[in-house]
Amino acid sequence: MNLPPSLAAYRERWAQITRLGAPVAASSVTRSVMGATDILVAAAISPGAVAVVTIADLYRQLTGRVGAGVGGGAVALASQDTGAGAEANRDETLAQATLLCVLFGVVAALAALLFGERLIGLVEGGRLNPAAVADGADYLLATLLVAPLTLPKSVFAQAFSAIGDTKTPFYIGATGDVLNVVASLALGLGFAPLGIPRLGVLGLGVATAGASVATTILYLVALRRRSPYSFVRPRDPTLGKQVLQVGLPQSAGGFVTSAAMFPFSRIVIGFGTEIYAGYQVAWRLYQLTVGTVAPGLAVGTKILVGQAVGEGDVAGARRTVRAALWLSMVVAGGVGLLLASATEPLAALLVAGEDANQWTVTFARLLGAVALLGVANNVLTAALQGASETRVGLASRIAGMVGGMVGVTWLVGVRLGYGVLGAYAGIAACYVLFIAVSAWGYLFTDWEARAAGMMAERGSTD
Repeated sequence: MNLPPSLAAYRERWAQITRLGAPVAASSVTRSVMGATDILVAAAISPGAVAVVTIADLYRQLTGRVGAGVGGGAVALASQDTGAGAEANRDETLAQATLLCVLFGVVAALAALLFGERLIGLVEGGRLNPAAVADGADYLLATLLVAPLTLPKSVFAQAFSAIGDTKTPFYIGATGDVLNVVASLALGLGFAPLGIPRLGVLGLGVATAGASVATTILYLVALRRRSPYSFVRPRDPTLGKQVLQVGLPQSAGGFVTSAAMFPFSRIVIGFGTEIYAGYQVAWRLYQLTVGTVAPGLAVGTKILVGQAVGEGDVAGARRTVRAALWLSMVVAGGVGLLLASATEPLAALLVAGEDANQWTVTFARLLGAVALLGVANNVLTAALQGASETRVGLASRIAGMVGGMVGVTWLVGVRLGYGVLGAYAGIAACYVLFIAVSAWGYLFTDWEARAAGMMAERGSTD
């Protein structure tokens, strides 16, 4: 059966986005399993271990956001250079982004070495005993001391994505996650048959650091053997400037998201501990369902848009965005409906107490209802990132998280006295503001000219 040309083009792009996005979705699952294992092992050590590992991970995630932002900038530029056939610039972009991550990793390692206990104490506020704080500082030092070696792995993963290969990052990342799980169990709890001592919290840190270093080594080997990249000496400051120009707003957006959750959590806890527990469980259910498909759609869109822009095919880039939005409606709508309808039995398994169960179901249904807006926002933001426009994504995050999640929740729930209804309103407003700002940016900013100008500046096109 012959399909209309427009539908045939959509089907081709749907297949491309799915092919690129499926390994990314699978990587989200393996990372979730790894994170859950670390928390379970920490819980088997002591409640204080859970607290300090969680606190230390906040700092590790903040440093990781810098690596992810630099990697995001690198994939945007490298995708465009792939489309334009500018291989020399693509290699230089990889080198510049790697150097930036190494330099920031040195700063992070020095901070953990010099101020480890202070950083843990800054968050725990004197509620933990000194021994637990010392354990947290050891974990932080173990994981950040190797940051100069491990932060570049975000860039390496994005480098493969830029040339349309998302399977290799999945294989390497999944291998690292499995190593991390095994090492965490062995070093955290000990394994007497092999003479491995129980190292507790320090063992978890050593396991995470070792797995991360092994992952970086695997990436370096794969880049040499399975990619068209060549390792070059960083020379052109223009490329480094553009990596930061594109990557820093992405990192800032991540910081805004993390920072906004502190006041939002404080407000919701004020409505009741059971309510807050219900929200947290519902949010984790959202991450395990919608949160696994959204990154895949976003990465696939970013790669294809970046390559189309590099080829000068703006119409093709816009067609990719339309195809991705239609696909997100089907996927996010279906997964969101599943989340909303199947939450009750899942909550009964995960939550102890009828009240917390009730709030979990209510929050999960709300999150399932707004899932379509969230995934569509990810697609539009990723499309703009592929064209080097990351400022819109930052504005979207600020509007949604600060104006919606925190601002509306406080106004309706606290100021006007509607309690938990304010949290519902704040979550809904957050996703509406997300998509509103991103849609405005896609429709009314001159992102095509921005991409073309930056490509000309770095010599990828005339």
